[in-house]
Amino acid sequence: METLPTHMHGESCADEVILKLSPKRYPVLEIIENGIHHYKTVGYHELLNILDRSIVVEQLKKPDVSIVSSPPLPERSLLVDTLQTQHWLRCIVTAWLPRMEYPLIFGEKTFLIPFPALVYQVTYEITGKESRKIHHLRLAVSTDDIVTHQSQLYRYPFSNVYPSGQVCWNGLPSRVGELHQMAPQSVFAFLATPNNHDLYGVGRSHNAPHTEYEDFLSAVVQEGVRPEWLIPMNMDVQTFHQKSKSH
Repeated sequence: METLPTHMHGESCADEVILKLSPKRYPVLEIIENGIHHYKTVGYHELLNILDRSIVVEQLKKPDVSIVSSPPLPERSLLVDTLQTQHWLRCIVTAWLPRMEYPLIFGEKTFLIPFPALVYQVTYEITGKESRKIHHLRLAVSTDDIVTHQSQLYRYPFSNVYPSGQVCWNGLPSRVGELHQMAPQSVFAFLATPNNHDLYGVGRSHNAPHTEYEDFLSAVVQEGVRPEWLIPMNMDVQTFHQKSKSH
């Protein structure tokens, strides 16, 4: 049996009317007035007339609108999607970091790399009051000094990043802090992880004339990442963000 509380309009309306539905019986109205319960069986035509005068119908006509509040976003955020269920809140954030020097470790050597602007995307999830984690991290490169949603993107030219931008890294922390802090910090944590040859190569991660990874890193230290060395991803930041739904 299903029950549906209804309220009637007018001065003579009951305190509450409860509609009771049973598969093999006519609908029954439980009418509550001044604490006294009355019961009335109604036909379906009469039921439709009752519902037509009920504020239940009026409520159903209202737009289904709810406000989803996102946590504070990282600096230089460009795009964000916020998803929410009864159990979790998930934010997909695309942001960028300006040109910088940052050390990369390969083998026993450390290379101070002049990075171009990095565009990154994190999928950040909150479950409960204390549980926060990052599900995915994606990286790409821009040649623009100021990155916008229209900036064209290029493959991350170093190792350990797939063509989609998804990082090949098992170091994503299972528990993290606030979104505005941990999103950029996850990028720096990835960069600080010692590199290997995975997903590196001419025509694979870059177009520079350097087959050996150590030679490529040494050339970047001296010359920076030259634009002609980069492999276009054939998408802008807006498209990069939208493709998060397929990863």
